[in-house]
Amino acid sequence: MANEHTTTNSRSGLWWLSASIMALGWWAAGESSKGPDDLTRPNVTFEPTDINGRWVVMVGGGVLAFAMLVTVVLDPVFEHFLHVHAESTPPALPEFTHGVVLPPEPRLQELPRRDLGEYIDQQQFELHRYNVVNGQTGAVTIPIERAKDLLVQRGIPPQKVPPPNMFYQPRAGTRLTGLEGKVEPEPR
Repeated sequence: MANEHTTTNSRSGLWWLSASIMALGWWAAGESSKGPDDLTRPNVTFEPTDINGRWVVMVGGGVLAFAMLVTVVLDPVFEHFLHVHAESTPPALPEFTHGVVLPPEPRLQELPRRDLGEYIDQQQFELHRYNVVNGQTGAVTIPIERAKDLLVQRGIPPQKVPPPNMFYQPRAGTRLTGLEGKVEPEPR
């Protein structure tokens, strides 16, 4: 009960405080509150009426009528072009006649990790098996570990020495360098 009385007193105190601040503001502005007729200010203007409902309905109806008119006018135009286009183009072939047409290479990978795994498996299979490359010449492949062991046992075979290149110092006014006839001339 005491709390309600205190709350009422504090609310009324706030009202008196706000009323006195407003009165002080009016007094500082040179205005005095003489009565309800004094609340009108000649320099303040406002809209005397609300929006004109008749114009809102007329504009909305006009927009709706225009949209309907455009639909009615363009529908036969679309139908005309639909029939003209249908007569000039052959019918689409069904997918089951030609099967699924794949796009040209390169295609996007659907599962790149799986593709990489398959590629690595294929390479490992090729590295670790015996295979006849050409039966007529006797070319074969052997597992990589076996090839390493043979290389360690036999050593690296000697390389054929290439014929010495004969380079000449260019003479003044000529282009002789020793490469004549060995390389194609530069296009001009």
